[in-house]
Amino acid sequence: MAPQPGRADEVISLAKEEAEIEDALGAFASRVRQEIDVCSDRQSLAAMVASGELWKTLEKGRAAGFRVRYLTEITKENESYSRELAKMVELRHLDGVTGNFAISDAREYVGPLVTDDGRLGQVIYSNAKPLFEQHRYLFDTLWERAVPAEDRLGELSGAAPPVVTRLMMGETDILRSLQNVLEASDELVGCFTVGAIETVIDSLPDALAGVVRRKRGENGGIRWVTSIDEADAAIIERCLEMGISVRHTGRLPPLSFGCGANSLVASIQTEGQGLSMRDVLTSNEPAYVNHFRLVFEEIWKNGIDAEKRLDELKKGLERSEVEIIQNARESMKTAWQLAEPAKEVLMLFSTPQAFVRQVTADGVEQMREALGRAGTKVRLMIPEDESIAPIVDRVKESLPTVDVRVINKSLKTKISILVIDRSKTMVFETKDDTREDLYESMGITAFTESRSLGESFATILDGIWKQTELYEQLEIHDKMQRDFVNIAAHELRTPVQAIINYAELAKSYEDNREEYYDKLLKSVLRLHKLTEDILDAARIESKTLRLNKEVFLLNDVLRSSVDEQRRAAARKELKLHIEQPEPVYIFGDKTRIGQVLANLLINAVKFTDKGSIRVAAQLDKRAGKVTVRVTDTGIGIDRSMVPLLFARFVAKSESGTGLGLFISKSIIEAHDGKIWVEKSEPGLGSTFAFELPVSSTIPARSSRAPHVPLRESEVAAR
Repeated sequence: MAPQPGRADEVISLAKEEAEIEDALGAFASRVRQEIDVCSDRQSLAAMVASGELWKTLEKGRAAGFRVRYLTEITKENESYSRELAKMVELRHLDGVTGNFAISDAREYVGPLVTDDGRLGQVIYSNAKPLFEQHRYLFDTLWERAVPAEDRLGELSGAAPPVVTRLMMGETDILRSLQNVLEASDELVGCFTVGAIETVIDSLPDALAGVVRRKRGENGGIRWVTSIDEADAAIIERCLEMGISVRHTGRLPPLSFGCGANSLVASIQTEGQGLSMRDVLTSNEPAYVNHFRLVFEEIWKNGIDAEKRLDELKKGLERSEVEIIQNARESMKTAWQLAEPAKEVLMLFSTPQAFVRQVTADGVEQMREALGRAGTKVRLMIPEDESIAPIVDRVKESLPTVDVRVINKSLKTKISILVIDRSKTMVFETKDDTREDLYESMGITAFTESRSLGESFATILDGIWKQTELYEQLEIHDKMQRDFVNIAAHELRTPVQAIINYAELAKSYEDNREEYYDKLLKSVLRLHKLTEDILDAARIESKTLRLNKEVFLLNDVLRSSVDEQRRAAARKELKLHIEQPEPVYIFGDKTRIGQVLANLLINAVKFTDKGSIRVAAQLDKRAGKVTVRVTDTGIGIDRSMVPLLFARFVAKSESGTGLGLFISKSIIEAHDGKIWVEKSEPGLGSTFAFELPVSSTIPARSSRAPHVPLRESEVAAR
């Protein structure tokens, strides 16, 4: 094949004939300056060494002091070639290495293809920069992971293997490492998730079967510990059929591992299916291997036979496993590990100081990492104490996703309770509440993994939470009642006193009796409105507010409401504007909608000293709704007050009950509408708006003159 043009000086060519192959390798070797790197798999090593030109290059490198690095997989089959090669180059061994290529410091690449009968069938040559750099990176990466050839050759010759501890990554390397452990041992013990077990038995069935066949003694063969749930039954039954012994534990260690007689494979195991491991540690260091074997034997001793666990799951039985943790630091470490992946966390602190110690010892930052995730429901309950209020506020501010509730101080106990996902429970003993150090204050901890027990504890904590919530609501309600009585008494006193005064004046002074009667009537009307508002508020609170609904013309209500305020506006020389669309029919309580308009207009007149007030209705036929706006040029509303305006007893002035807008909101919402402050600026006026659905039904109006929409009606009452 002719050279293929790339950039001006880059080529890729293919040599197929024997002479062409030797020429290509010779040309490649002749341009080497000081360094050459070669990689070949275990089947191709003999063919690569047998190549005359490649062997000459290696000899030339040794004579000239070149650095030659050679990477391959050394096996029993190619051991003799490897020993010869090791005399001439830096040779390293790597399990499972594949591919054949060489690169040189002349920035050239050759890729020999070895046929099934062990000959060089063809060779690719290139000096293309991307191809060279790719293989340079590949070789350097593999070289770092390889071991010296003398270590591997000594192992093959039966000499004591060198002590090697390495970090590896990737499922392929994990499985290869496990296979090496299996092939070199008559036993394998380990702790794995069920997902990891499934991957191993699918990938290495023959190697596992070999260990089972070579089993010697009661503790030989394969023994695994895992956490078994109902969905895992099929996988565990496969293990048992293969002769693998399995036990169940409720608490797998975070580090998954497998140990042979003299070697170890260990890694952090993430949740889920498959071998989702990272930073895999392999070692034949006796201290490491013995340590992990001791850990395994302790877990195995306390485990439950898989057959018994599966039988319990089939029968729907639940096993409660109780573990007593003596070490306070270990118990806290366990608590954080359980909380981190949880979806729900419930915590009742024994005392206020227990909460303070927790925040001080582990810090809000650790709480944020473990408990502050979106989607995780966290509720913390702390017995009441005024001294901890600032700390509680700080936690609430730092952890907005965490609900914190201060409960009644009488609920102080000697234990703190943690419930994770309503299935795992930890009960912490508070041994000495006077201690400032968290760990010195703690006694033993009981850990239980039981759905029924977890549900029971969670129900108790839910009850405490709801009782506290109810208590808070009762306190708020009690305060509102006191406020209501105080405000009502104050507001009622004014018109009642006025009625008494004007009645006495009318009785004593006949000449001004008409004037006093007029003022007396105003006070009576004010008293009447006040009592009606109080009664309406009470009906709303008790959900007994009734509406007399009918289809009516909203335009009439708008006009009559404006007319009712003409005299009040005239006294302040205010202009009233009304803008109405074509006839708009509403199905609702005509009197109550008029009450809403009256409340808005009364407020607008009350808080406007000069300028105008505009009432406008806008019909949206497509949406089937009408929006009514009341705009004034009055004093406006402070922005901090706007969100509170529609609550009870919130008023814009010191006079008034603050019930008008609260009642208006309830009436509008009872009509499936909504009401809001559209805009308001201090000194520039306000706009209140409400929206109602329109009626598609138009009542018969045979006795009524046709309605003519008004463009604008202006009343300048002066």
